[in-house]
Amino acid sequence: MKLRIKEEKYESGVSKFFPQIYGENDWKTMNMMSIRFNDKGLQWCETLEEAQSFIKKFKDAMESLNLTDKVVEEKIYDVS
Repeated sequence: MKLRIKEEKYESGVSKFFPQIYGENDWKTMNMMSIRFNDKGLQWCETLEEAQSFIKKFKDAMESLNLTDKVVEEKIYDVS
């Protein structure tokens, strides 16, 4: 898993930081609101530290999912 933070600087002096993940041969900005790591309603971080914290929380969440454990059997039970 490749992760990075892209910074965009604007003429106004404002900077925006975008946590990104590499997938499908391209860098994609991670949707912070859908992952629920951003409670400000923004699609970007306001500081580099905030973006670094987002990446750490994401990595911790991915590790807790134990994605290396593969499904070997699946059953569906009908509930009436």
